[in-house]
Formats: sequence, structure tokens, C-alpha cells
Amino acid sequence: MSTENDATHTMDSEIVNDDDNLQRDELWSAALERLQSEYSNAIFEMWLKPIRLVELGPSEIVLSVHSKFAQDWVENRFKSELAQVLCGLLGEAVDLRFIVADGIEDACGSPAQRSSNERLDRIEARLDALEAQAAAG
Repeated sequence: MSTENDATHTMDSEIVNDDDNLQRDELWSAALERLQSEYSNAIFEMWLKPIRLVELGPSEIVLSVHSKFAQDWVENRFKSELAQVLCGLLGEAVDLRFIVADGIEDACGSPAQRSSNERLDRIEARLDALEAQAAAG
């Protein structure tokens, strides 16, 4: 009997994690859309498109890049623009931290990644509003 409850609890956790990943991916896709119009195709494809949003915490967003060189380059040249775009999408200021891709597993498992449903609901509502705004005008 407790095995059934454990299985149900595990399935519920997996669904929540899938929803977190989906909302994180939607947020990053929306950010990339905005950034693509701001930069040349070469710059966008080389430096911005490969970045992954790996952690969406209550006070920090963690982005992964493929190398230490890319980390330095992106932090020095694009961090403020990335923060502005994400702030515009979320409706609140965010702190950004960059990691090299090898750290993705550690970042995805951290407590900050498992942010509250309330924050995720606000993000989803903000993305819905932006989509509606784009469709209207």
C-alpha cells in the first residue's frame, strides 16, 4: 500500500520537474527571440544561441556556456543585455550567473532550481501576456 503512495508521489514530482523545465525553456526561447533581433546573425549564432538557461531560482538565473572562454566573453559583453531582456520578460530584476556546461548537472539539482510554483505561475502569466501583446500588435 505505501508503495502505491510512493509511486504516486514520485510521479507527481516528475510532472512538476517537467513543468519547471518547460517554463524555463519557454522563458529562454522568448529571451533568445528578443536577442536575435538585437544582434547580427553571426554574433547571435556564435555567442547567444548556444547559451542554456539551467536554473531559474527565486533570486538568480544560471546560464550555461560551453567553455571558460565563452563564459568570460558572454559575461563581459552580453550580461547586461541578457539581464535587461530577462527582466522585461519576468517583470522583475534578476541576477545572472554563468557556468561552464560541465556544471549543468550540479545546477539542475540545486534547491534554487526547484523554485516555488508561485514564481513559475508569475512567469507563465507574464509570457502569456507577452504572447497576447505580440498577437495584438
